[in-house]
Amino acid sequence: MREDIKVVINHFKKLYSNAKTLENSSVEEIVKERRWIVENYGLIDGKEPVIDPEIIIKKVNIRGVNCEWILAPNADKNKRLLFLHGGAFIAGSLDSHRALSCELSKRAGVSVLAVDYKLAPENPFPAGLEDCYDVYDWMIENSIDEKITADKVFISGDSAGGNLSLAILFLIRESNLRMPNAVLPISPVLDLFGKSPSVNNLDGFDPILNKKAFVKGLPLVYLFGKDVLKMNESKFKKISTVFKIITRKSKLIKNPLVSPIYGDLKNFPPILINVGDVEILRDDSIRFVDKARKEGVKASVKVWPNMIHVFVAFLGYLPEAEDCINDMANFIKLHSWKIYL
Repeated sequence: MREDIKVVINHFKKLYSNAKTLENSSVEEIVKERRWIVENYGLIDGKEPVIDPEIIIKKVNIRGVNCEWILAPNADKNKRLLFLHGGAFIAGSLDSHRALSCELSKRAGVSVLAVDYKLAPENPFPAGLEDCYDVYDWMIENSIDEKITADKVFISGDSAGGNLSLAILFLIRESNLRMPNAVLPISPVLDLFGKSPSVNNLDGFDPILNKKAFVKGLPLVYLFGKDVLKMNESKFKKISTVFKIITRKSKLIKNPLVSPIYGDLKNFPPILINVGDVEILRDDSIRFVDKARKEGVKASVKVWPNMIHVFVAFLGYLPEAEDCINDMANFIKLHSWKIYL
């Protein structure tokens, strides 16, 4: 194994080293711990990422949702990207993903609007998704400093944010709102059933996301957060087993707003998915792109060898993270061209 990959994996071993102390904790305490882990996700050896001091960062509140504009010196205010952070729907913030948002602004030449959407379990589905939709609706007509219609709009997000970046398209289409010019999910959550072969075959290879947490814990907390918030882990395990049986027989998890892979994807904008080849979500991304293409969508997926879940967070450590951000920037630029007749 490459030394740089070892550094990243050892970083996560340190973050999860106290997980055993949470065995008899309540779901509320476990969520608090996971939030701390996500906030320190990309901080290897505790080092804060260096952000270009020339980048403008402006906090705003949009329809009751805390957000943050990020504008690199070369960025066009009228080319706007909505960025939706990951964190298993329960964690993540403007702080945890600011470095990634800054890099996208700088490399793609777009103004980025990062969204601090409501988190489960306190605010289960569809609260966070509705926040993202409201901010997107506002962003189309507003720049960082004036009310003006955007020339181009894009959406991106990682993990749970990747889920939201696609789920939001169903709401946009249903309301006849302007579709984005392109969508760029990173390691997205696409199927909460966990049916793809990689969920089983790659379980244990990725230090970040495992089958147990993905198939049992994540759907329960995201969909029924308030009902499980005060449970201890032992009771939560029992409930999650029953929940798995119940949801297999229901249409809940097949709601496209929860699992986008089950939706009608016709008339969706161009989509570029980046995913690691040792993460359990790999095959879901491949399945989604195959389905999208069959339904006439210009969709592609790049599977990065030896890469783990949301590897783009490790700019400065993994060269693939650098290459991936550049690929995303080029995809945005490709769909930013003006055609004059």
